[in-house]
Amino acid sequence: MAFGLIRLAAWALAAALACGVATARADAPRNEAPVTDVSLGEPWLMAETGAPLTLAEAQAAWRAGAFREGLRGSLGLGARPHWMRVEAHNPRASALGMHYRIGMSWLDRVTLHVVHGGSVQAFRLGDDLPGALYVEPGLGMVVPVTLAPGRTELWVRVDTPDPLLLSPRLWSSDELVRTKRATAYGYGALYGYIGALAVFFALLWLSLGAQSNSAYSVYLLSFIALNVGYTGHGWFGLWPQAVDLQRYVNLVLMTTFGSAGMVFGLRYLGLDVTRPRLSRGLMGFAVVGLASVPLCAVFGAHEAAVLAAFPYTLVATAVPVVLGGMVALRARGQDVSANYYLAAIVFGLGGAVVTTLSVWGLLPFTVSGFHALEVGVALEATLLALGLSHQVRDRERVRQQASLQARTDALTGLPNRLAFEERASLAWRLSVRHHRPLSALVLDVDRFKAINDELGHQAGDDCLRWLARQIQEQCRVTDVPVRWGGDEFVVLMPELGADEAAAMAERLRAVAQARPASEGGALGLSLGVAERGPDTATLEALLHAADWALLQAKRAGRNRVAIAGRDVA
Repeated sequence: MAFGLIRLAAWALAAALACGVATARADAPRNEAPVTDVSLGEPWLMAETGAPLTLAEAQAAWRAGAFREGLRGSLGLGARPHWMRVEAHNPRASALGMHYRIGMSWLDRVTLHVVHGGSVQAFRLGDDLPGALYVEPGLGMVVPVTLAPGRTELWVRVDTPDPLLLSPRLWSSDELVRTKRATAYGYGALYGYIGALAVFFALLWLSLGAQSNSAYSVYLLSFIALNVGYTGHGWFGLWPQAVDLQRYVNLVLMTTFGSAGMVFGLRYLGLDVTRPRLSRGLMGFAVVGLASVPLCAVFGAHEAAVLAAFPYTLVATAVPVVLGGMVALRARGQDVSANYYLAAIVFGLGGAVVTTLSVWGLLPFTVSGFHALEVGVALEATLLALGLSHQVRDRERVRQQASLQARTDALTGLPNRLAFEERASLAWRLSVRHHRPLSALVLDVDRFKAINDELGHQAGDDCLRWLARQIQEQCRVTDVPVRWGGDEFVVLMPELGADEAAAMAERLRAVAQARPASEGGALGLSLGVAERGPDTATLEALLHAADWALLQAKRAGRNRVAIAGRDVA
């Protein structure tokens, strides 16, 4: 079943993203044919080993063979400044306006030189400069360039302590519009889905109070915040002038995401209660991780913050898997919530590890690897939502069982006085509002004390249980039977007058009188009936009148039915 849910969630997510991309393609403008004959050559790279090089010095190094061909992924954390040379070929007779993607939006200091013949056009960009220059959210740093006929050299110098991730690509204006729209639809679907889950479980927390719901909501919101940060949406739309914030915000959001995942794992699995020492240790680890980047920021140690954030995030995302595996093994697979959690967290961890290692440079960089975290968290969120829903259903089932037990007489299974008060007050209001008849029946077992004294309390209990079953069989669905206390029972009967209620009481008396010997033999019952009227203006008065009729039945010789206000037969 769990595998089927996983497969269904994967298909649902894929369909949602595919719909977004398809819609974006369908809506894209068609006023310009795609440029298919402009080619971009292989990138060539060189790391600086000393002082920063000028363009002329980099060109001399190129002619000397100092560059190596091929870009196989991220160049890692804290890499030396690098030069990248790419050739673009325009076979047309006229210049073409294109858009050149250099790399990710978190690169600090970037310089682009567009060289054709003797002309050089330079661009300065990067998140060390205010204004989010040339940032396209979700795509990276994209610079509009003009490619003259023939070959144009694109020289890029990058200097950053963050992951040095370059991904050169050329788009025409029409292709860029379509790509941006498809990207916007994709992220809109992702943020909408994750955000809706976050709000839903925040509302569950407010209504039900379970801490796992609030921790899950915070975890999902931390993912959205992290994704908004490292895809460039935040830099472009929220804090384009805040250079110092942009320098550290992605690292803070990474550690927040890892810490939120650990805290949620502790809450969801109940380890904060069952394993308090482990919980306190992991909470302390989370505090250290959260404090590491701000502490580095205070001292201006950007590279140290990078080297602290990435390992911490990897470890923090692995901890929930260990916790889930530990609980699942201890429960031997019988804990459904733990099974959901373990399956979900494997998706989330897998996506986080692939994306982190791809950005770090420890795995070859691919588009699917870069977006693995987003896909993994979407699948993880789906499974965790199912797991949390299972927990909510379990808690609600327990609550309902507790509520039912609190309103049920343990010996007979009939409602007790608490349940009677809730149901009887409604029946009374309806009777008064619509001027409908309502009767009450009060009965007890004649000489019940003698049964207990002569045959024992077990026989007395058996007698009460048998009588309760007979009362339930005689009652209609709308009647309200209750064990009032001891051997006394009450039945409230909407839509019945005194005579009809007395007929029902007589049938019950006859059944008790004919009780089989195997059940303990005949029982005598005294029963009192009263109907709502001018003398019984309240429910309490009605019950009092029925109880008085019961006393009249006993005074008349027991084992009979008496109606309030009438002579006893």
